[in-house]
Amino acid sequence: MNYIDRLFEIVKSECKVSEEEVKSKTREREVVVCRKIIAILLRKENYTIKYISKLLNRNHSSIVYFTDYMKFEEGIKYDPLFKRYYNAVVDKLNESK
Repeated sequence: MNYIDRLFEIVKSECKVSEEEVKSKTREREVVVCRKIIAILLRKENYTIKYISKLLNRNHSSIVYFTDYMKFEEGIKYDPLFKRYYNAVVDKLNESK
C-alpha cells in the first residue's frame, strides 16, 4: 500500500470521512478539515501542489492556502477539531511505518 492509499485509509478510520467525500465539492467542516490535513501531509512528503490539487479535485490555490504554515499554526492552536484529527492521523501514520 502506498503512502496516499494509507493516508486515505487512516483519515477514513480516524475521522470517519471517506475518500469520495474528501474529493467531493462539499464544504462540511469535518470534510474540509480532513482535506486540509491530507494536503498538508502530502506536501510534507514533497508531492507537488499540482498533483495534490488533482488528487483532491481542488484548484491549486486552495492547496496553497491549505498548506500555508501560518494557517497550520493557527489551526493547531485555535481549532480543537483540526488539532484532534491532525494528531490522530499523524500518530497512525507513524505507527504504520
